[in-house]
Amino acid sequence: MKNTTVYLFMFLFFLIGCNSNMEKDVDSKQNNKNELKLPQEIVNNKTSNYPYEYKEINFQKIGLLELNEMAVRLLEHSKIESIQQVKDSLLGLTIIVSDKIIERDSGYIYAYINKSIAYSEMKRYESAIEVLIELKKQKPVYPDATFRLGIISEKTGNDSSANSYYNKAFIEYQDYSKSPNATAVDDINFEFLYLLLYGKAKAINRLDEKLISYPNNPTYLMLKKSFQEFN
Repeated sequence: MKNTTVYLFMFLFFLIGCNSNMEKDVDSKQNNKNELKLPQEIVNNKTSNYPYEYKEINFQKIGLLELNEMAVRLLEHSKIESIQQVKDSLLGLTIIVSDKIIERDSGYIYAYINKSIAYSEMKRYESAIEVLIELKKQKPVYPDATFRLGIISEKTGNDSSANSYYNKAFIEYQDYSKSPNATAVDDINFEFLYLLLYGKAKAINRLDEKLISYPNNPTYLMLKKSFQEFN
C-alpha cells in the first residue's frame, strides 16, 4: 500500500464530522437539557497554558451525548487551529472528556474513537493503538476499530501489521454489515477499505456496478469522485 495521505485525510475528516450524528441516532432518547458550548477561551484565547481546564464544569451533571459532542467539537476546532500549542490543548481536552465518558460507561464506543483520533493527531501513535485495542476488548467485532488500527500501523511504517488489520477489517465488515448495528458510515468505510486492498480501478468498477442500480445515489457519486482523485 502506498500514497494513502489523501485517503487518511478524507477518512478522519469524514468520521469526525459524522461521529456526533451517529451518536444522535443511538442516543436519541437521551435527555438533552444541558446545552453545551465551548468556553470562549478555547476558541479565542491564544496565550493560555496547556492544558486548558474545565474547572467550572461538573462532568457528572452532563449527559454522555453532550460530553461526546464536546469531544467532537474539540476535535473539529483542533483541525482548523493554526497555533500548535492551542491545537495540542484542544486535543488534550478531547482525551480528558473521552476519559470522563469511559469512566461512566466503559462500553461507550465513540469515546474510544475520539480519544484515539486525538492521540493520532498528536502523533502519539502507540497510545492511539492502545486505546483501539482496549475498544476491541470491549467490542471484539467492531471493524471500524480494526480498520483504524490498520491505518495507524501503516502510518508508522508497519506495513505487515497494517495488511493484517486491513484483511481482518474486511472480513469483519462483511459480517457486521448484516447486523442491526451497522450504519451507512460502515458501508462507506468498507468501500474505502476495498480501495486500499484492491486498488483504484477495481474500487471504481465496484461503485459503477452499484450506480447502475442507484444512478443518483449521492454517497456513491461522492465516493466515485473521491476515488478518481485518489493517487
